[in-house]
Amino acid sequence: MHACPNCSTPLRETDRFCARCGQKTHQHRFNLPHIFHEFFHAFTHADKGVLMLIRDLALRPGRVLREYIVEFKRARYFNPFTLLLLVLGFALFINSVVKPYTSRATLQTTGATFKIEQNGPATAQHSAAVARQRQVSEWIEKRYNWMHLASLPITSLVFWLFYRRLHYAEHLVAQIVLAGFYMLVSILLLLLALVPSLRQLAVNSGPLLLHAGYLTWAYGQFMGGGKPSGYVRSAVATVCALMLWIICSASLIYLYIRFG
Repeated sequence: MHACPNCSTPLRETDRFCARCGQKTHQHRFNLPHIFHEFFHAFTHADKGVLMLIRDLALRPGRVLREYIVEFKRARYFNPFTLLLLVLGFALFINSVVKPYTSRATLQTTGATFKIEQNGPATAQHSAAVARQRQVSEWIEKRYNWMHLASLPITSLVFWLFYRRLHYAEHLVAQIVLAGFYMLVSILLLLLALVPSLRQLAVNSGPLLLHAGYLTWAYGQFMGGGKPSGYVRSAVATVCALMLWIICSASLIYLYIRFG
């Protein structure tokens, strides 16, 4: 008899895993071959590697949601919460390289700002607004992960109103699962911002269209059974969810830029 090194539970010599905590009973010190093996295994494991999850989310997102949320088949998938955190970290790195929101020498005034006559105090007010707009762009670029995480509870609320068969928390999990994939594709799309003529597509319209199309497709499979009427309903829910998030976020940005 010997004890589990993790939780001290007594083990038999024939035990391969601890019955209490699930850790392998036979451990060894780390070495470089072991590190490379574990890293490779985490990404390529046939049952629950991250690449397998990305593949499934690309080809059959509705089935992934149904098995993970409804049918409780969770051990077969790489943890989607971990995938989202990995993708958010990757997004921050790409943002720091591409600088999609602050790379231009002078940020042009967008719909969130306002036009002011160029005289007297108004000029100072206009300059302050432009400075705050730059601060918002820098904040989004540096804290993209917080910005996106904040959108998930709002979009989940709208989908819960459309599909009351599931609890709100289950819709939140579904949004987290899907976010890991479409954000990864959005990051790759963001690389197009390095080409000036493609900046608007890469930063604005491209990710929004990708987000809308992917949510419609995934929920059409998940809750609509792949039927045409199911896709129509998921499309309406997606548009409402994204519009609500755009209104909420744009209103906060406008109020900050306008009034400080």
